[in-house]
Amino acid sequence: MRPLLGIVRVEGVVLAWGFAAFYIFLMQVIAPGYKGAFELFGQILNRSAPSPYAYRVLAPLLIEALAAPLSGLLKPQTAFLVGYSVYCLAAIEFSTVILFRMLRLWFDAMLALFGIAMFCFMFAVAARHEYFQPWSLIETGFYAAAIILGVRRHFGWAVMLTVAAALNRETGLFVAL
Repeated sequence: MRPLLGIVRVEGVVLAWGFAAFYIFLMQVIAPGYKGAFELFGQILNRSAPSPYAYRVLAPLLIEALAAPLSGLLKPQTAFLVGYSVYCLAAIEFSTVILFRMLRLWFDAMLALFGIAMFCFMFAVAARHEYFQPWSLIETGFYAAAIILGVRRHFGWAVMLTVAAALNRETGLFVAL
């Protein structure tokens, strides 16, 4: 039972650091810029967004799905803010957990945790220059998952991951490499 408890503690640290990165992102990007993000979000969904935003549909569709249950209860902009925040939290946590699992293929838990700490730190630094780019939050997780699938020779899953990554962002086609 002891090793399981250790894994739960390590995964808990990974989730906590991911949440810390999300909180910084929330304060530096989401809260100050959600009105402009709402406008671009609407353009993407209405297919009137400029290139390359018009082709990056996965994240806006997921945000729309998360905001939909609240659309009748809240103003559209507020429902968007909630959906956008939940998406960002999920995307950052997804990326930190998958990146940790990828690092565990080659490193022990402590070195993998160090890698996640560096990822979250750099994420917090880079977030200062972010705008409405929700596809970037999940992209790290897509690439880490592709590496895991390649190492484990799960090529069928890798094809499906490539399709999702390409819907997320046009550079997602490189996931297959």
